[in-house]
Amino acid sequence: MSEFEKEVDFNLNNFGEPQTYDSAESLAKVLLNLFLLKPGSLPSLPHVGINIQQYLYNLDDGIDVDGLKNKIYNQCPQLVPHIALGEVRVFITPYKNYSVLIVSVPIAIDDKKETILYGFGRDEKGKLLFNFQFQE
Repeated sequence: MSEFEKEVDFNLNNFGEPQTYDSAESLAKVLLNLFLLKPGSLPSLPHVGINIQQYLYNLDDGIDVDGLKNKIYNQCPQLVPHIALGEVRVFITPYKNYSVLIVSVPIAIDDKKETILYGFGRDEKGKLLFNFQFQE
């Protein structure tokens, strides 16, 4: 996957040089952007964006898991056309008295298979909280 070999960030590393990310980390950040984007955020691709925040208001009532998975499958090729997603899993789990939406996205980069776990939730003030990590 040559398009995600190295991505440069605005931050500096410990040596005062521009921070760079490997293929998997770069892809994880692109997918995170897709989750956070709202349709219309990108003028050149007005239909692209999962708008994950809309799902966070209904976590305790349940969400349309299949609808969210379909959005992910339909929109990932828009931003990352050269990636083949594995079986995406979506579930809600409790964490510190809050409900958290977990999205598990299996990927394959350079013959290495990994899973990116994304977590989305809200704090007591309603502020969006999110993070991701890799699971081999």
